[in-house]
Amino acid sequence: MSLLFSVLFAYKCKNTHHKLALDALRYLEIPDAERWSDLFLTRIDQYLDGSKAPDDKFKDFQNHVLHVRDREWGGAIKTAQIWYEKAVTAFRQKDWSQGVYSAGVLSHYVTDPFQPFHTGQSEAETIVHRAAEWTIACSYDQLRLLLDQELGGVPAKSLPQGVEWLPQIIRQGAQFANQSYELAISHYSLAIGSKKPVEGYDETGKRAIARILGETIRGYALVLGECLKESGVTPPSSPVTIYGVLAAMTVPIFSVTKKMANSSERAAVLAIAKEVEKTGRCEKTLSADEKVVREAYATEVCKVPVETFGQESVALAGSKHAEALKVEAEQTKSQAKTKSQEVAEKPTAKPLPQPVIHAQPPVSTPPSPSSVNRVQPQPQGLPTAGKVQAVSEPATGRMVQEHESQFYLAMNMPLEKAPSIGPKTAEKFTSAGIRTVGEFVNAEPHELARKLSQKSLDSVTLYEWQCQARLCCEIPKFRGYMAQILTAIGIQTKDEFVEAEIETLWDLVDNFLTTPEAERLLRGSHPPDLEDLRQWQTRAKAHNSENSSQSQAA
Repeated sequence: MSLLFSVLFAYKCKNTHHKLALDALRYLEIPDAERWSDLFLTRIDQYLDGSKAPDDKFKDFQNHVLHVRDREWGGAIKTAQIWYEKAVTAFRQKDWSQGVYSAGVLSHYVTDPFQPFHTGQSEAETIVHRAAEWTIACSYDQLRLLLDQELGGVPAKSLPQGVEWLPQIIRQGAQFANQSYELAISHYSLAIGSKKPVEGYDETGKRAIARILGETIRGYALVLGECLKESGVTPPSSPVTIYGVLAAMTVPIFSVTKKMANSSERAAVLAIAKEVEKTGRCEKTLSADEKVVREAYATEVCKVPVETFGQESVALAGSKHAEALKVEAEQTKSQAKTKSQEVAEKPTAKPLPQPVIHAQPPVSTPPSPSSVNRVQPQPQGLPTAGKVQAVSEPATGRMVQEHESQFYLAMNMPLEKAPSIGPKTAEKFTSAGIRTVGEFVNAEPHELARKLSQKSLDSVTLYEWQCQARLCCEIPKFRGYMAQILTAIGIQTKDEFVEAEIETLWDLVDNFLTTPEAERLLRGSHPPDLEDLRQWQTRAKAHNSENSSQSQAA
């Protein structure tokens, strides 16, 4: 069961709700626990679909919270009771698929109040909420390891006495989580977590979140176990083997063992980071669930317009994390000096740069006609000046031409030439007055999204596409698929790319290349390797140096 569980966990679980729901199966302490677990594993898709349905389908976000300092505001307890009864009824009728699905939905309403950010409301929280949850999803395996190896594992607990046992479990979980509410905000660094999600929390934050995960897993395991016992039925025989699971996989096995967080979620978190850096707050980039809860909280609890929340201090966000980093840096520096006072300090590789917001996106000047027509020496393997060569671009599958210009994209080119945008998509932008690459990259993403009114063209997507276009306009011989790969791993500007440590970059790229998104992007083309990435960066650095020399000469 252990190996099978691990494979299914890696293959099927895409977020924290999936992982919590599946993890709880290992802690069932009821008769026929193994057969019940097998039933859920053979119907894992229904189970995991249910665990995300409250977010993806119902969108009843106010029912996901229990604010313990506000007289238990929120509908989590009531809604969990409803789905508990639905699951018991379905299992009692031996409607196994409906029972498993209902149990998945139940897991969401039970586990959400066990998370700190669902137990209170503050403007400081809005800054870190989405990014911190993304960090927890990306770090789940490491947090579980920390819990098991250093913090005593999933705690042992028994069912509360009395008919109100279910509300009591949820209430106790929310109270426990709320004790770490401020800690979960202050020990999370948005600047770091938006780039390197697993490093978003410092050690204090990680230990607190790991303990909360343990309480959550045990809490839902108790609820699910009681639900199955109350149904009064014996689970069917549901043989499930690792061989059957492997045979049914629709992706290569290596992609199961080498997972990466979804890049669209990364783009959303980076957009939040940039809004916070620019304005000091998070409002435009709030997710739908956070907006609903924030507005309802303002109206029902605070009884004030939500606009007044803009006056609330956000200083708590990341405050403790920054102090911890400073202390660690000073300790490291002190230890290095003590170890060798006589050895000169070696330069260290620069970490991935922090998010940068451009009030006005940088404008790349297209090559002048004189510079385009000038014959320049070309490196071996690149087209020679004055010639035109047709090549296939993996990102779009269309044929493009290599001119003697050192850039494959310029601001004055038609929008359809930009990465991720073909002729059909470019047509949608004409209504907003956007026809060229330059007009697109200089547009404000939120305003442009409003004008376009296209569900698939939200501000996060538009911002990511703008970053891709700028990269192609600012880095010589840089193709669209290269820019798409960089933005997928969190690199959005040429400076970020130039300053990043190459080995760290490659780890991120290598992980990304195992995802279905990368397969769609490359369309069967040979994926880039470390040397390709190194050449891209070398080219960008050389262009920076050339520009710097020209500026000094002028």
